Amino acid sequence: MKKAVYTTAAALLACVTLFAACGESGSTAPSAPAATGPSETAADVTETTTTQDGLPSDLDFGGQKIRFAYRSYDPSDITAEQTGELVDDAIFERNSKVQERFNVNFEYQEFNAGVAAELPPQISSAVLAGSDDYDVIAWCQYSTLSQLPKGIYRDLSGAKYLDLSNPWWNQEYMEYLQIGNNHTYFLMGDICLCALKNLSTCFFDKQIYENFFGSPDDFYRDVLDGKWTVDVMRADCEAVYSDLNGNSKVDKEDLLGCMTSTIANTEHFAFGCDIRFSERDDKGHPYIVLDSERTVQLVDKLKQLYYETNGLLRVTDDKNWTEDSHCPKFKEDTLLFMPIWMQHGDRLRDMESDFGVLPYPKLDESQSRYRALYHDTSTIISMPQTLSDEKLDMISAVIEAMCCENMNTVIPYYYEVSLKTKYVRDDISAQVIDLIHDNGTTDFIYAYNYAVNSLGTIMRTLLGSQKKDFASTYAKLAPKAETLLADLIAIYED
Repeated sequence: MKKAVYTTAAALLACVTLFAACGESGSTAPSAPAATGPSETAADVTETTTTQDGLPSDLDFGGQKIRFAYRSYDPSDITAEQTGELVDDAIFERNSKVQERFNVNFEYQEFNAGVAAELPPQISSAVLAGSDDYDVIAWCQYSTLSQLPKGIYRDLSGAKYLDLSNPWWNQEYMEYLQIGNNHTYFLMGDICLCALKNLSTCFFDKQIYENFFGSPDDFYRDVLDGKWTVDVMRADCEAVYSDLNGNSKVDKEDLLGCMTSTIANTEHFAFGCDIRFSERDDKGHPYIVLDSERTVQLVDKLKQLYYETNGLLRVTDDKNWTEDSHCPKFKEDTLLFMPIWMQHGDRLRDMESDFGVLPYPKLDESQSRYRALYHDTSTIISMPQTLSDEKLDMISAVIEAMCCENMNTVIPYYYEVSLKTKYVRDDISAQVIDLIHDNGTTDFIYAYNYAVNSLGTIMRTLLGSQKKDFASTYAKLAPKAETLLADLIAIYED
């Protein structure tokens, strides 16, 4: 995974000191003042030295059009209007700057689609019919990948101006999506702001923590020392629980240690515990490694957390696991831990009490590092098979420049200003956000979940029931998953 640290000169409550293990310094980003509210604009940010993309200075594409297809759920990966918000204005400025620099014109086609929408059939049908209607497709990961066997995507490994070793690309993530060593069909990096928003993040109520355990700063020191584990979360949940409505059952009216889902949250806990679903052979072909002693240990730990922890409330469907259920409860100071994704910090901006940010817990202290999962609804970039070689050269230059510009401006404004200043009330949380950002991951089996018999979401099956054990559940899913994986590899190679 690429590692780039973004720094600011502004202070929130104290100077933001980046976590020492967060990777190499790829650039010095624009420094940002303390946020003053929605009226703040990019003009308020003082520019400093930025990283250059190294593209030739004389590229001129004669006013050609570049046509972007994207989903309405999160257009910020591709386009935005000037609104007075730092991130929107930075995206608008990025697009204007790149169009002027290369003498190109962007055209946008928005498809009205939610977070988990399938790739629109008009896109795949047009490509399969040989129609040259789109140049760049920005869509969510899992539904984009499901179209790979149809042969609608262009191999980007020979694109003239793409340099995926640059720090603005997430090289590790893209390698997880590949089959074989020689082809790249999907791009992900700082151009995909949605991916950063979808990283595993656990918020905690500092007031509740202080009432029961003492200084949150001491807790943070333990976290940064690698001591934040599933067992610690479980013990803290039980310590704070109080049956406020006196009905002798754990429900939303109580003082809770944690609210979590038996659906999407489960894989975030698994990846936070650094479970691997697959590895690679010398040809770059993935093979399944989920059946391991560590996985069995993980399932046992999470079963205890989900079903044997007094003070943890399980939500059994995604429909009820929305900001309408957990964020209001968290803001009223009756919920200690809220494990979700980073973007939910946006819904806590008006919270009166102080809160902090954590990674998901480790399996145990022997785990070498914290990990964060990019949820499978994150945006990735692809290009259609109908794209000509000549146009691929142009678009590769434009996408390279856009991704670099995001690292220099858009991500710092979101990452440093929106997250660290507007949402987070202390400088140690800022360090943890760096830690989460630099340890994001995925896995081939999770990414291609629906093409391999839903093995990538096996934790939903296991944690959706206290009775189901790993061995029998895996035995039911694995044989078909192995066959489908072999078929997928064969299709890919052909």
